[in-house]
Amino acid sequence: MALSTLADGRAELDARGYGRFTDARQNHWLNAAKNRFEDYPYDWPWLVTTTTGSSPLTVSDLRRVLSVVSTSNGNIPLTQIHPEAVIEFVDGSLATGGTAGGWYLSSETQVSVYPAGTASLSVRYVKFSPELSADGDTPLIPARYRSVWVDLAEVEVLRYGVKDAGAAGALEASVFARLDEIAGVYAMQDQPAYSEQLMTGASVDS
Repeated sequence: MALSTLADGRAELDARGYGRFTDARQNHWLNAAKNRFEDYPYDWPWLVTTTTGSSPLTVSDLRRVLSVVSTSNGNIPLTQIHPEAVIEFVDGSLATGGTAGGWYLSSETQVSVYPAGTASLSVRYVKFSPELSADGDTPLIPARYRSVWVDLAEVEVLRYGVKDAGAAGALEASVFARLDEIAGVYAMQDQPAYSEQLMTGASVDS
């Protein structure tokens, strides 16, 4: 069956023999599975996005910053700085004003600049996807990989619903092997094509 929505995920769990669990518990496991899939240590392209605003810029769904550009200063890329190092070795304060040259996280979800100011920023980042709550909510995971999403939900069911740690562990190992493969597919997209390697003289094996 096509796995397009949260309701589809529950229907698939029902088909696998877990229909005795309530919709609320199945929704919890499906969300836990979505988060485990997306927390895999790879920057999934469907989670990469850009936001703009003035510093300090709050990004409520921030998982990891990829780049920060000061658009009020000639689209200058800013360098990530370590605030403790600035305080100890450079300035003694992060509040010193001036033209932004670096960025740092002033909280879990806030991007600030140093020297301080209200620079206009463009932040490219990896986000946390929204939780699924309504039956029609669709995970951001591409359709071709949503069966893996439900497999991970089944791991949660086996571990916390059925209380079968052995079966949960075996399925979990298989699922994470599949996640390794999926990450490899996207990693290959970042490699230069064979023809490009020939044109540039790069080693195909490099």
